[in-house]
Amino acid sequence: MSVSLEQNQALATLHTTLREALLQLLLSGNISVTRHIVESVWGPLPAPPLIALVGIPQQFDSSGLMPALESVHAAEDIPFFFAQYRGDAALLVAEEHATRLVEELSPFAFALGQSLCNRWEGLELALEEASKAAEFGMRRGTMGVTAFPEIWRDGVTDLIDTSNAAHVARRLLGPLARSAPSHEVSLLDTLRVWLKYHGRQLPASRELGIHRHTLSNRLEQIATLTGADLDDFQARAELAVALRYYQG
Repeated sequence: MSVSLEQNQALATLHTTLREALLQLLLSGNISVTRHIVESVWGPLPAPPLIALVGIPQQFDSSGLMPALESVHAAEDIPFFFAQYRGDAALLVAEEHATRLVEELSPFAFALGQSLCNRWEGLELALEEASKAAEFGMRRGTMGVTAFPEIWRDGVTDLIDTSNAAHVARRLLGPLARSAPSHEVSLLDTLRVWLKYHGRQLPASRELGIHRHTLSNRLEQIATLTGADLDDFQARAELAVALRYYQG
């Protein structure tokens, strides 16, 4: 009996180590190799678009929870992949199965955060966002899962002077940076100068070297891409804070 128990513990440790290594392979872009190994050992690997979950254990070390997650994986018909991630638990699951998986995780007393991953290249960012969401939910005492968009919709100013601010700023302002510029001055610079003059278009357009109508058109683009109401003072204040923390 003792030998059998030791063998089971050794196998559980091996699986935990293997899963952690496979997650690192996914993050490094070795998708085909990882998929082959995962499917050979455990079954299908979920593919994007998927939900990235990070669970912060409230009562136990994450390594001790890995065998329990193995049991959930074996017992439920939910295809998901999990591994240790920076001392916490990372789980990848297809969007249509995410709600069921979260329900199955309720006995584990996780502080859960989630983010959407549309492609494998975005997995690292999605896990970082899910981790930040879990930390945010834990600080606020939120029960259940906290989705990353809930953070930046609540406002950048709620997170000022924390490492979360850079992630929130990147989510909020990223669409401006990714927008293909049709002019010399970027939308980010347009927003920065416009906010510098507290929304006054005449001095802003002069510094930018453009007509006021052109500035108005760019501001409409900014409002569309960020989802912000530029007539609202709080929205402008949060954009200003986001610009301060934006790291590109």
